[in-house]
Amino acid sequence: MVQLEAAHFSNVIGAIQRTASLTGGAVRGLPGGVVIGGLPGVASFASSISDAQKEFQLGRVHACLERIRQLETSFNGITGRWNSTVLSVISSARQGRQAVPLAKLNEVKNAQTRMQQLIRPAEKAFRDLVTALEHEVAMEGRRVDATADESSDVDLPDDVAEAYRCGPRIELRQGDDKKTRIVPALEKQACYFVKGLKPPRVLRLTSLSKQAIGAIDTLRQVEQTIEAVELAKLIETGIWLLRPKSDADSDTRPSATSGE
Repeated sequence: MVQLEAAHFSNVIGAIQRTASLTGGAVRGLPGGVVIGGLPGVASFASSISDAQKEFQLGRVHACLERIRQLETSFNGITGRWNSTVLSVISSARQGRQAVPLAKLNEVKNAQTRMQQLIRPAEKAFRDLVTALEHEVAMEGRRVDATADESSDVDLPDDVAEAYRCGPRIELRQGDDKKTRIVPALEKQACYFVKGLKPPRVLRLTSLSKQAIGAIDTLRQVEQTIEAVELAKLIETGIWLLRPKSDADSDTRPSATSGE
């Protein structure tokens, strides 16, 4: 079991900041003006990770996880391009396409080794944070399931009740910063019972943005877009998170694999 702590976020920030400069200095004087130094573009990661941490503190665990995953993907892209540049210099020198003195080539190889020693801790810190957030999401789901009967204040239509269990009602809440948020946060690919539609029905969310949400009517298999203003009205009328009843059955069966 992995418990999320503030240190998970600070560990990622610290590890990434160390990749911004290369231990021992950058390698210059290479053909084409190539400079082998720290990872470019990582300076903005600290503020982005801090923003993700604020999402978590506000209870938006899914939004936090999605943001961290995006940052991890961006970081992996940066490291991939850095390694590609280094390997290109080494390959060109070995094949004689560019004249690189042996001493300078050794500097490039040493720089590659030093950077890998900085990248690996950052990658591990990212993995640890993602794992901890995934655990939080899983626990949040179990908490929702455990309180489903208590939080449900709507009678689901028979056809819906056959397939789903009713979870918490979605609400609009104003935080200490005076900003109004949807609680619990909406989840992509999750299903919701929307009372205010005519007739009331189940929607599966396909996209989320501040301006609108995209959804599919699970009965009619029709796609639709709900603007933010309309969504607010529907929330006031009543929207409930739904969990497939099959999830409850699978929770009671032993798993073939064990996670942390």
